[in-house]
Amino acid sequence: MELYNLAIASAKTYGFIQNEALANELAAKYWLGINKEDFAPIYLRKAYKWCNIKGRLFCKNVYCV
Repeated sequence: MELYNLAIASAKTYGFIQNEALANELAAKYWLGINKEDFAPIYLRKAYKWCNIKGRLFCKNVYCV
């Protein structure tokens, strides 16, 4: 999980919005994969927020929250 958070922070610092959204989505999938559904929505909301703000086509695979 530490590496997901590091990837999210790094992408945010350098303005790689697509990578930030993707890292958030993958972190959410990680939490879902280990049956920790309480944490997944936090990351999904962040990923979905960037998709709504930027309106980019690359976000079409992000889960709706």
